[in-house]
Amino acid sequence: MECDARARCRLHNLRACFLERCLLRYGFQVDRRSDLVNAWFRKAPADQTGERLDILGRLLACSSQLDMYMTSREVMNWYTDQFLQGNYSFRQPEESESGPPQKSAEKRG
Repeated sequence: MECDARARCRLHNLRACFLERCLLRYGFQVDRRSDLVNAWFRKAPADQTGERLDILGRLLACSSQLDMYMTSREVMNWYTDQFLQGNYSFRQPEESESGPPQKSAEKRG
């Protein structure tokens, strides 16, 4: 059971890293500690603040269930890139086969 708890903690940390990277890219100040993320966006004109609130809403909406999909750093990087490109639903274009990296079939010790 302890291993299961550690695995859950690692997945929460990957989601926190995803949030941190996205928030930093959009100009937020970020303080991440383990799976806790605090962010600030201060002293900006109203139009910029409105844009950041829109991004923050999109980020919260799309990240709430990502823990179960973030199985590695590579997967987290894929989701980060997709969000930053505006693919907030993480849908793959029909002509593209490039989705998040899959778990490898290697043995675990």
